[in-house]
Amino acid sequence: MRNTGSEPLQWTVRIQLPAGATVTGDWEADRATQDGWWVFTPDRGPLAPGATYVFGFIGQRGSGADFKVTCTVNGTVCQAA
Repeated sequence: MRNTGSEPLQWTVRIQLPAGATVTGDWEADRATQDGWWVFTPDRGPLAPGATYVFGFIGQRGSGADFKVTCTVNGTVCQAA
């Protein structure tokens, strides 16, 4: 996460995994589930202007061959890495 703005940024990352996949752990973020999405929010408050923040998660893949991940940052669609 990187704040390129001039104000502190309160961020929310939401990911939706394929059926059967799950998140089993995370670091540097708070994690919850909501309506079939995994929701990550900062565990250290808003991100300062010009600052970068790295968080991550681990999980288990489902049994399906297709592994499409849907991701949003503050409601804007992103591309999961």
